[in-house]
Amino acid sequence: MTKFEKFLKVIGIISFSFFIIIIVTIIASTIISTPSFRINTCTSNQKQIIQSTLIYMAEHEEKLPGKDFWSVANIDKELLRCPDAGKRVANPYAYNELLANVEIEKMADPVSTIMLADSDNDNNLMSASKDVAIRHTKKTKAVIAFVAGHVILTDDFRNVKFKNELKKEEKKP
Repeated sequence: MTKFEKFLKVIGIISFSFFIIIIVTIIASTIISTPSFRINTCTSNQKQIIQSTLIYMAEHEEKLPGKDFWSVANIDKELLRCPDAGKRVANPYAYNELLANVEIEKMADPVSTIMLADSDNDNNLMSASKDVAIRHTKKTKAVIAFVAGHVILTDDFRNVKFKNELKKEEKKP
């Protein structure tokens, strides 16, 4: 094999490698730009924030964090990114300020009480459905997380609660 043939073989291998890299890059960028990928990222972020909150509660007498939630809950800054929020929003989520310092054991309905949701509020606190940012699936739905730990994508806020209702004390005879 002459030097020229070896040179052509090396050029062919390098060209093929670049072609493979370009194809993989195109496929990866297509996957990352799909709506389901962006929604799953946002949902996963909120689930992990809920897990951080549960750890906080275990260390603080089973009480939810106060209005200083974002500074005390020890949340990884990488979780504060929602692909559909854009770069202009530093923290795309809001904490339900009506739950500040509430003991979870005393809550009447943690399953339908919102703890966290997509939001564009500058103070990252919310207290009503008007504070929730509708930004997923062509701006028709929002990702919201509940005190009980589940996270959903919804456009229906009729069966969710912001205000914490305490369990009614049973009267002893």
